[in-house]
Amino acid sequence: VQTRISMTCGDKLQIRIDPPAGDAALIPASRRYMIEINGIGNVLPDSCSCEYSTRYDDSRRALTLTMESDMHHGVQLEWHGVPSALALDWKSRLQAILLPARIDFDLKGLIMEAARRNGNPVCFLAQLHTLKLPDSLNGAILELLSAC
Repeated sequence: VQTRISMTCGDKLQIRIDPPAGDAALIPASRRYMIEINGIGNVLPDSCSCEYSTRYDDSRRALTLTMESDMHHGVQLEWHGVPSALALDWKSRLQAILLPARIDFDLKGLIMEAARRNGNPVCFLAQLHTLKLPDSLNGAILELLSAC
């Protein structure tokens, strides 16, 4: 048995969970689906083919939808636009990464000073490469900036 799940994102966002294909004799009559969409705003779908509940995590910008559906019908969700999230406060998050980091205090100061001078994360990242940070710290900062 296979259940196909698809998501299309362009002018609008659509998520579709098709009914199971194949011998569904062992599948319960109703199913619960949980979908988590990361990096979007707390915007409910404009339409959904079934009842649902939601939870939103501001720190991760993650919308979780929980739905119950008859196995023969599947689920269709649609947003008329793509729900965008507010930009992350990357400088505060950078500080939260740096405080526990086991690097020289002066290096932490140089990193924060570079962040203060550069409002654009891309410019900050370019300057960061000149500081020769440990790979693990560089990776954590790059992951943070890629979420902006």
